[in-house]
Amino acid sequence: MSKRRIEAFSDGVFAIRSRSLLEIKVPSAGGRSLWHELGNLWPSFAAFVVLLHDRIIWVNHHGLYDRIRESTRALMF
Repeated sequence: MSKRRIEAFSDGVFAIRSRSLLEIKVPSAGGRSLWHELGNLWPSFAAFVVLLHDRIIWVNHHGLYDRIRESTRALMF
């Protein structure tokens, strides 16, 4: 199997995960303070931090696959 197919598969996995994490919505004031509304959005901010972490892993993953000449079954697992 070509290592390009493994890279394409992993890119797809990262893309799906990234899309699921990007659900940040702008709060409406609704009579409360902006800080209170932003405090209610802490899961979105935590998801953004996870997204940044995933981007670092993705860049390192591509750096690793640049050094691999061919893929084997053991590499796929």
